[in-house]
Amino acid sequence: MKLLLIIIVLLSAIIFRQNICRLYNTITLFDQNKIVHNFRNMDTLGFSYNTAYHGINIANFNQNQNQKFLLPEFFDSEYSCHIVDGWLEENWVTGLVVLKVNNVTNTTLLFEQYYRDNNKDSKVISWSTGKSFVSALVGIAIQKGYIDSVDDYVTKYVPLLEKSGYNKIKIKDVLQMSSGVKFDEDYSNFWSDINKMSRTIALGGNFDNFMMSLQQEKPQNQSKKVHNYISTDTQVLGMVIKGATNESLTEFLQKNLWVLGGFECNLFWLLDNANSQRELAFGTINTCTRDYARFGWLYLNKGKSPLDGKELINAEWVNKSVTPDEPHLMPGTNKKFPLGYGYQWWIPGNPNNNTQPFGDYLAIGVYGQFIYVSPMHNVVIAMNSANPNYNVRNDLLELETIEMFRAIANKANSEKI
Repeated sequence: MKLLLIIIVLLSAIIFRQNICRLYNTITLFDQNKIVHNFRNMDTLGFSYNTAYHGINIANFNQNQNQKFLLPEFFDSEYSCHIVDGWLEENWVTGLVVLKVNNVTNTTLLFEQYYRDNNKDSKVISWSTGKSFVSALVGIAIQKGYIDSVDDYVTKYVPLLEKSGYNKIKIKDVLQMSSGVKFDEDYSNFWSDINKMSRTIALGGNFDNFMMSLQQEKPQNQSKKVHNYISTDTQVLGMVIKGATNESLTEFLQKNLWVLGGFECNLFWLLDNANSQRELAFGTINTCTRDYARFGWLYLNKGKSPLDGKELINAEWVNKSVTPDEPHLMPGTNKKFPLGYGYQWWIPGNPNNNTQPFGDYLAIGVYGQFIYVSPMHNVVIAMNSANPNYNVRNDLLELETIEMFRAIANKANSEKI
């Protein structure tokens, strides 16, 4: 009996220590002297995770043998002219990959550079660029018959949400960040919902209970659809996929996307805790910058695999994902952050008419994560950063980044590669 008591005490001490370490690492995650290291070493900070393994065959990049592609020296934004090299340094960029896609299975690696001790094998956290991966998995689940339609209520696949604000909310509304659920996504406010959610994760709390606590902003029959970007909408999509397929998100991604798409690096996906093992779908994928670029290549291909050209995601799904289809989702509707929205993808406005799409689109994650796709120029850009000053000017920074990407795509298009 005494031995059993000692074992229980020791186990409790170990678990308590793990929670304290994880809480400490969460609190200090974005500290200036730790953020770069943390963003490429999330698997060492005490969080549980699942791994998706890449396949034997890789969708390789051609090297640009004829000439070295140089980034533009300058780019203009609404308020200023920027020197590209200085901008990359100032905003703590850790990896930048530029692809020129020649056809579905052939692409040229125009530019690849790593900074602040990252390298091509560094597995960096996606933050909200991972939302676009979840959107792809929803599309695949529909193709394979696990989910009937985007017009289904999410509770058809996740009954436990019936008592939450997500009751009688359609999958499509969640895809388009139009659920109407009340949630404060302000990272700079300690008491915001997003930071409460982070502390729940840090302490290994029950994430399902947190999701069930969320309620509607207004009574549903009085509300008008509004685009309100909240990470819990994507978490619900992850719950829908798991409920429909009876597989973890990581398993479903490995089987249907990671191996078949020719991705190069293993991917790991953070979990809420070791017991429930629910992936944090809203943005905790970790993989190399090259593979973020390959995901953009897959979308530029309209869902065809960069490895062998086989359809992995239906082209209709890709088109719907990157096309705003209601007035509240069009570019320019939100004056503070004037990008449009599709199915977990951002849609910039036309430079000559900011209320209309231009054809390019991108995934955006906090602290400077991007996957940019320009079908007009057949260019894909992936960029990872660990910018500790992100919260000072995040919206403006993201709009500046789009202008830099467009300058890179224009230069890549104008030069013979």
